[in-house]
Amino acid sequence: MINKKSEKSLALVNGLQENHTVETGIFKKVFLLHYRNQRINGYNFVKENLEKELSARSLPLSLNAASHEKIVLDDFSILTYRKNAYVPTVTLSTLKLTYKNKPIVSLVKRAKFQVAGVEPIIDACYNDAITILFREAVAKLNKTIYGFSLDNSTIQKIQNKIDLGLKNKDNDIYKKVYALGFSNNKNALPFLLNLVDNPDEYVRIASIGTLGLLGGETYLKELVNIYYTSKYWSDKLMALKSIGDIQTTSSIHFLQQEKQKLISPSSIEEEWYLNTINLYLE
Repeated sequence: MINKKSEKSLALVNGLQENHTVETGIFKKVFLLHYRNQRINGYNFVKENLEKELSARSLPLSLNAASHEKIVLDDFSILTYRKNAYVPTVTLSTLKLTYKNKPIVSLVKRAKFQVAGVEPIIDACYNDAITILFREAVAKLNKTIYGFSLDNSTIQKIQNKIDLGLKNKDNDIYKKVYALGFSNNKNALPFLLNLVDNPDEYVRIASIGTLGLLGGETYLKELVNIYYTSKYWSDKLMALKSIGDIQTTSSIHFLQQEKQKLISPSSIEEEWYLNTINLYLE
């Protein structure tokens, strides 16, 4: 139950470098991001969207510059990549906060073929990704500070909707998969685990990417196996991210070992793996 004693405020500290730009990667000077008719300001954008998501989730948590308790914004970036005209535009959206020396990381991969105009790409690769990014951050703040969770009845309803959505090939059903992963109710784990090899990529990476957050050390072996055996780079990326979310001695040791193997990346995908690992180790 939420009461006055549950209420907490945090001061969002700007830990971004002075010359920080949200755009990153080799196309950072090509895909320029604007918000409210001006170049996007990372700190202001994060603060506004965190406040919106905290309010939407009805958490008794607010941002207040006068608070003595701090949360640091370490990174907010969106990488845009397109190998050639025959492949989709890919974005990797990243948010990293640090609370009491604990990394709170969100990472969303999106891809879209450009058919006519840029609006479909903006919605799919940027707007949708950013929504998930902040939902994940707030879900992790909830788990770290409060531990509120969805009840079993709600979990069952979400699972039923996912089953129906998969049957009807609903392109947006992956959002319900994220809702399960962010639920903080371990009863969702068996259902979530069954989706890690789903043919729908967004469903698959949503389940892989939240398995560590919800399941913890219990699912480290499964995530390591996905990282080593999956034929999809996005599965591997999300497995690394999910392993980072576990935050135990074993998971951190695994990331440290993999970092040494990737110290000189031989592909753009390996570079992305290394960047993801560094979100948790640096």
